[in-house]
Amino acid sequence: MKIYSGIIFFFISTFSVLIAQTNKELDALQNEYESFNYATVISKAHGLLLDKERFSDETIIEISTLKAESHYAMGELENTRKTFIEILKLNENFELSNISYSPKLVDFFHEVKAEFLDVLKVNEEKYTQQKEVQPAFIDQTQLLTHERNTALAKSLLLPGWGHLSLGDNTKGWILTSAGVAALGSMIYFIVDANNRENDYLSEINSAQIQIKYDEYNKSYKIRNALIATYAAIWIYSQIDILFFSNQLGSENISAHISDNLQLTNQNKITLSFKFTL
Repeated sequence: MKIYSGIIFFFISTFSVLIAQTNKELDALQNEYESFNYATVISKAHGLLLDKERFSDETIIEISTLKAESHYAMGELENTRKTFIEILKLNENFELSNISYSPKLVDFFHEVKAEFLDVLKVNEEKYTQQKEVQPAFIDQTQLLTHERNTALAKSLLLPGWGHLSLGDNTKGWILTSAGVAALGSMIYFIVDANNRENDYLSEINSAQIQIKYDEYNKSYKIRNALIATYAAIWIYSQIDILFFSNQLGSENISAHISDNLQLTNQNKITLSFKFTL
């Protein structure tokens, strides 16, 4: 029983210390504001907001309000706007009191709030529309996935073929022509090198041995160079179609970033990213 009491006492003490520390920090921030030290208020508020986890939403709003007031007092309207938006993300029903704050600041806040609520309304409408067309979106995704897989399979068989199937004709024909030329030449010199090697190994005339060897060696080097050339073209084609092709890179792999802004229970805006693999 004593152990449980000790644990409870520890948590109560810790919580009380945290509350006291928070109140002390808020009082210090308020004193700086009342002393017209706006730059100090902005700096300290920024530091406190970097550690939001230890504050309640109400405390964060209080700190942010002092920060917004200080920005406004220094003529920094854009920073004031951004700070008000952060407040409205926490509580879209937040209001500045006409009694506690200057009429100009209250009017500016109402302008920002009206814009913020308009954006929320537009995002809700877009989200509703996207839910209605979801089946079509799924069908389109499946179609793009099929096209992507087909293009990759073609590219594996012959460099450039996959680009042609995606409509990238310029790069596709260049890679296909280079690949076919390198592949045909490579096959020819593989056969030629084998034949010349056999001729060299079967030659018994000492006067012809060196000649046969030179012919074999030359064909052998050309064969190796063509193998390396075709391998380079093949590898480049796969890398390009996977990561740099406009069709695959922007439409399928990374560019299926849905612009549907979903509203959470706390009325926060979240971006949904979808990747087609």
